[in-house]
Amino acid sequence: MSECMRVESYRGRVVLGIGAHPDDLEPLLSQIAAALQRKDPLVESDQRLRLRDGSYRTFHNAVRYRYDGEGKPTTFLGVAIDITHRTPEPAGGVVSGFTT
Repeated sequence: MSECMRVESYRGRVVLGIGAHPDDLEPLLSQIAAALQRKDPLVESDQRLRLRDGSYRTFHNAVRYRYDGEGKPTTFLGVAIDITHRTPEPAGGVVSGFTT
């Protein structure tokens, strides 16, 4: 799988999953797609992201979406907080805790 996965948005291209651990990428993209289909205003997840030195750290992400009158997402604003110090590496590597 490529390091960067691109998905089409309603207004151009959006880059998602840059640096995401390969085991975390598909669950993350599935969660985002489902949340956008339900028009959820807030999506939160925990995932591992690769740093420039090649190591991984675990981040908690929260993204707030805004939708237009037709229910299409128009803007989003997000934050990523490094939670590596409080998140032990799970057996098998997959980080759980996806919520919507």
